[in-house]
Amino acid sequence: MKKPKTIKLYLVDGEPTGIRTAELSNWDGKAIVIPRNRMKSAKDREEVQSPAVYLLVGAEDNDELLKVYVGEAETVMTRLAQHETNKDFWQYAVAFISKSNNLTKAHVKFLESHIIETLSKSGRCRLENHVSPNKVNLPESDQSDMIEFIENLELLTGALGWNFFRQSSSVTTAEKIKYYCSGPSAKAEGFMDDEGFIVLKDSYARSKLVESAKAGWVPNIHQKLLSNNILRKEGDSYYFTQDYLFNSPSAAAAAILACHANGWTVWKTKDGQTLSQIEREELKEGNDQ
Repeated sequence: MKKPKTIKLYLVDGEPTGIRTAELSNWDGKAIVIPRNRMKSAKDREEVQSPAVYLLVGAEDNDELLKVYVGEAETVMTRLAQHETNKDFWQYAVAFISKSNNLTKAHVKFLESHIIETLSKSGRCRLENHVSPNKVNLPESDQSDMIEFIENLELLTGALGWNFFRQSSSVTTAEKIKYYCSGPSAKAEGFMDDEGFIVLKDSYARSKLVESAKAGWVPNIHQKLLSNNILRKEGDSYYFTQDYLFNSPSAAAAAILACHANGWTVWKTKDGQTLSQIEREELKEGNDQ
């Protein structure tokens, strides 16, 4: 079990969607989140005059995944001003600095390289970096410090609402109850997670839609997953090329069975217990004690 953490969140504009800073207790790092339309308001802040590794984050209506660009700079606002004119996709910039100004050019290039490598494996975003930077050699003690910096950076990013660092496969499935869902041309495995329901790689979904689902959202989710190479056509089925997180067990069941479905009763353990019986009955029993 991981240790509890305390995060200090400061709303610079007094608004939850405005400029924000985030800090972890007993850590020298600091994050600043800058909405694109608040760049002028942020340009004189001390944080953006420092060396930093940064993320540009954006979304498109027709894409299931967020787009992310990773960069580094000796003066982060100078680099962000350049991206204002040469990159269109992003809505937020998230920069990570050292409060004691201990990050050097070599440090931020090391951070950039490792973050790009992590995101390229996570499957939780569409990475906009088309060239991988060369890895930077640092003294062993500095490497250790930077690995800790990355761990805290990932934690803060998740706390700010972006979980694209977290790999579904990194969740210890041995600690999770596995559920199964099957039907015509469909056979899938998955488990409940903090963020929703994860369908595991190598699962199969039915490709032929049930008539009642043709006018709903199921065709759209199939199309999005196909366009993102998360699903591949194989005979009468769609094949999951990687673990995939759905917002709910019912959304996962509907995608698997190609029809509207109640995931709380459709997903079952090997001995036939439903997701509802396991998750909801245990909660009820705990409240009755």
